[in-house]
Amino acid sequence: MARRTDSDREGVTAARDIGRRRLLARATTLLVLPVLPRLALASRLLAVRTGQVVELSGQLVRADGRNGWHWVSSLSRTDTGDGSCEVVWVESVRVADR
Repeated sequence: MARRTDSDREGVTAARDIGRRRLLARATTLLVLPVLPRLALASRLLAVRTGQVVELSGQLVRADGRNGWHWVSSLSRTDTGDGSCEVVWVESVRVADR
């Protein structure tokens, strides 16, 4: 069995980092504010099955509460961690098979 060299380990680590960056660039956390009645949105999303594509249309927004709290939508696809979620005012939902 061949022994791994430091160079091999660096290559594996670099590949993992690239894979992680690609994953994070395509993944998101959505805070959904529905324009649709909540039950209509919930029933559409609960009907989603593996392999279907969900398309949400709406606006990225900032939500402010009376007591000073707020949610601000991220405007970047490459950020991670606190503040990296998208706050979406959902105007329509479309579910399709792949």
